Amino acid sequence: MDDFFDKAKEGFQKTVETISKKSSEFVAITQCKSAITVATDNMAKNYEEIGRYIYEAYADGHEFDEFINNKSERIKELQEEIDELKEKLSEIKNIKECPTCGNDCNFEAVYCSKCGYRFYESHEEE
Repeated sequence: MDDFFDKAKEGFQKTVETISKKSSEFVAITQCKSAITVATDNMAKNYEEIGRYIYEAYADGHEFDEFINNKSERIKELQEEIDELKEKLSEIKNIKECPTCGNDCNFEAVYCSKCGYRFYESHEEE
């Protein structure tokens, strides 16, 4: 009977060791994947900052090679398209965006419900 318990104990210990090893491996893998994701996100942010810097220089009148000029012009066109689509969406939803905080307000609102921005002067005060 003792032999049975010794084998069971030995099997249990091996199982615990295997689980412990696998858990450690899982934690290490998760940490590495997380670090890769953070580094990749940071790299993308740096690429974006470089692109934004070049685009803003283009918008300020600096000339670059044809590739950058074409891409910058395309960004400008896309931003205009996005602005038009946002305006159309606001009309459909009967809302307007607060220029101060970005909150969506009823189209008829005089003040932003979030920050208090006054959209326009009322005629009553004139």
